[in-house]
Amino acid sequence: MFAACPTCGRYSEDRAIDPVGPYAIYPHCGGAHPFRQSSGDAFVERMVALNAWLCDHAATTNPPMTLLDTTNQSVEATVAAVRAWIGHRLGGDALGALATHSGLAR
Repeated sequence: MFAACPTCGRYSEDRAIDPVGPYAIYPHCGGAHPFRQSSGDAFVERMVALNAWLCDHAATTNPPMTLLDTTNQSVEATVAAVRAWIGHRLGGDALGALATHSGLAR
């Protein structure tokens, strides 16, 4: 598990799970965040159904959604696809300015 604590904002891979809640307990501040366990056949079936619905309806939602299947893509190919998507919507100059302003390398 790897996520930011909603209380203090620090990242931690080391969280304890309190099954009573269930809650993820963050070690930095002791903050507890509701934890949803994503396992079991029922959960997987719901995710498969959601995926099928997204594939069938993404282009017809308002606003339309663009889906990016990263199943067989490298990280570099995924980054390039996301950059192209953002660049298309913001314009290439805006994307470069955003990267420069945020300190992100191209």
